[in-house]
Amino acid sequence: MAVIFGLLVVPSIALVGGIVDYGLAVKTKSQVAATLDSAMLAAMLQYTKDDTVDYEQIIKDYIDKNFTQAAKTRHGVIIDVAKTT
Repeated sequence: MAVIFGLLVVPSIALVGGIVDYGLAVKTKSQVAATLDSAMLAAMLQYTKDDTVDYEQIIKDYIDKNFTQAAKTRHGVIIDVAKTT
């Protein structure tokens, strides 16, 4: 019984670690998507009121306030906001 437990403990720990990492990745993906959606809605709301507003800066500010740099670095998330014409 001890031999079987010894053989199964390493794969079990690896499996649990993989599950935790996958869960964190899914959570981060949903947080990024929600933050970007909210940032775009906030920018477009301001743009409809004043078409001279810098919506790129509004999006960057919103992302920085709601998704901290530490969280971006920890999860390996790169968010690049750029204007397209």
